[in-house]
Amino acid sequence: MLGANIPRNKKAKMSFDFIHQPSSGFEEPGDSAIATYEYDKHQRKMPFLTEYPSLSWRTDPQDSLSDWTINIKNMDDNNVTTYHVHKNFLGAGSRRSDYFDRLFKLSQQVEELKTCRSNISFRGAATVNAIPEMLDHIYTGQCNFSSSNAAALRYLANYFAIPTLHVAVGKFMECDLCPATAQVYLAEAEPFSDVTVA
Repeated sequence: MLGANIPRNKKAKMSFDFIHQPSSGFEEPGDSAIATYEYDKHQRKMPFLTEYPSLSWRTDPQDSLSDWTINIKNMDDNNVTTYHVHKNFLGAGSRRSDYFDRLFKLSQQVEELKTCRSNISFRGAATVNAIPEMLDHIYTGQCNFSSSNAAALRYLANYFAIPTLHVAVGKFMECDLCPATAQVYLAEAEPFSDVTVA
């Protein structure tokens, strides 16, 4: 096991032999190289290893190896916003969408599976503008709730069948509801016919 024999005092030096296997027609001088690094029991990191950022739908789709596209259309003005996402987050992550989970497990005859693309239309800017927060929840568990977007996020949680988002937004609304925000919730919930909120 790596580090099993490392002394418990301060720092210890370790070295590894990397055996070079020359490819056909190419041979470098020598057949091995020594890589030495400092092992710090407090950091427990190897300085020569690169740390990459967490996978995100916000990352360039080529860099993040995005394998699914969601096109969200606002039916009020016909504007379309495209999101480059990842199937493993949408359909298999701990905050998965049951909507996408079921979709990804359907027959390949479904058009969406052939094109790796979902085209979804919503009416109203409130719902469309809440999509990034929904995706942030799926990817990171973080979501910027507010009195003005909670009703839209609750609607999206129901539409895409995201149980964790439904619970999270419900808890926020319970804590946020007061005489000052009640009118906001009533106004925001009306377009969604959300009688639970209204």
